[in-house]
Amino acid sequence: MNLTKKFKSTYIPGFDCRLSTYRNNLAYYGLILSNAFILGLSGSFIFSYNDNKRLSRIPLFSIAGISDQTIEGLSVNLNNYLFRGKFLFNQNFENQVLQFLENDILINAAINRHRLQQVINNQSHVSENGGFNMGFHYITITGYDPVNKIYTLIDTDGSDQMQLNHKQLKDIWFYDIIYPGNKTDVFQICDGNWYAIKSKVLGEDQIIDKAMYAIKKVILNFYDSPIPEIYGIDSLLKFQNDAKEWATDRLKSPNFKDSIKFIKVLENKLSGGGFARKLYGYFLNELSIMINDKVLKEISFVFKNTSKLWTTFINELNQAVEADKKTETFLINKAVTSYLNILVENELKQMEVLKNWYLNNDNKHLMK
Repeated sequence: MNLTKKFKSTYIPGFDCRLSTYRNNLAYYGLILSNAFILGLSGSFIFSYNDNKRLSRIPLFSIAGISDQTIEGLSVNLNNYLFRGKFLFNQNFENQVLQFLENDILINAAINRHRLQQVINNQSHVSENGGFNMGFHYITITGYDPVNKIYTLIDTDGSDQMQLNHKQLKDIWFYDIIYPGNKTDVFQICDGNWYAIKSKVLGEDQIIDKAMYAIKKVILNFYDSPIPEIYGIDSLLKFQNDAKEWATDRLKSPNFKDSIKFIKVLENKLSGGGFARKLYGYFLNELSIMINDKVLKEISFVFKNTSKLWTTFINELNQAVEADKKTETFLINKAVTSYLNILVENELKQMEVLKNWYLNNDNKHLMK
């Protein structure tokens, strides 16, 4: 079985390109887990709020449910070997790709999703989203034909394989310098980066042990975040304070409507709003079944309830910014008044019950 066929035999589409490529690489090596369980094992679930006061590739504020450390978190927790680097498109590029593939190692490359669609449709480069650089997107290189010099790629959004030549791959490879946005985010700069992993299959006891470690990490990062202005409880309370002013002209930025729409995109397709919280609830539920813990199962429903609140809140905000200007202010005020405080209360509650559960169970499920 060739690499592409083997990869597709265990592939499932995902919601976050980092997590999805990692999940499918693990499945390739025989460790079959759900997207939700991969999110849980990464230990990256956390309240995230970017008010765009720091350097940002996207000039919009955003609310999400995971950090950007998923690859690193999974590699440490699962004891995988993590390869990272930046290929240069020189004479050695093809040989470097071949060496990885011949050693049964897939390559996950950061590409420009918008440019990929243009290349597939034989379009010339067109500025995306009014000049916003929407960031890199991981795909997986599963094959290379050295005779015809064709690369086989599989996206995280669907299992259809794509075949590109060297020039096309170079064109879509993501470079902040080649396709710059209005700003460059120093925390997320991506000049042609790639990653690959080598993994072993784990037993259920090992997976449970690593899930417990990941939960501990989530709790610590929420209550004692190393970057409190972006992640964790301080970020949650900052969001609560800022959102109270959303309906006033005084603090509305020129990109306010785009920000609300962007949060909706995160909610629907990535890790924002209720989606990450729903997935984390699924993770806790799956773990509760593995360890036969009814209390943890009940806690998973708390996360799912928070997820529903976020989804409703974000939908109402989007309806508000689509309304006329006079009605918009009223509807934003209504959404914030109706949901803001209860959302924050639920975020605090779900973390508190999870912390208490962990403190009562941290020694019960360790590897024997």
